[in-house]
Amino acid sequence: MNDTLPDVAARYRRMIMALAPAERAAMAGRMFEAARALVVAGIRERLGADVSERRLREEIFLAFYGRDFAAPERERILAHLRAA
Repeated sequence: MNDTLPDVAARYRRMIMALAPAERAAMAGRMFEAARALVVAGIRERLGADVSERRLREEIFLAFYGRDFAAPERERILAHLRAA
């Protein structure tokens, strides 16, 4: 879904592209960290605040990348995370 008016989207793109590449990269990093914090909070809400670090890593992987892999590959990655 895109509910942004085309002229507003174009203006926003011009503003972003006017930033230095390093600042755009820093913004992306901050947005990812914010998204990760929200995902972690949701996991802790669902599984409890005392969820193990291993299970937390697995759940973070599934939240961000779980649908990007076929089941066999996803299970191989999860097995690797469990062994770590």
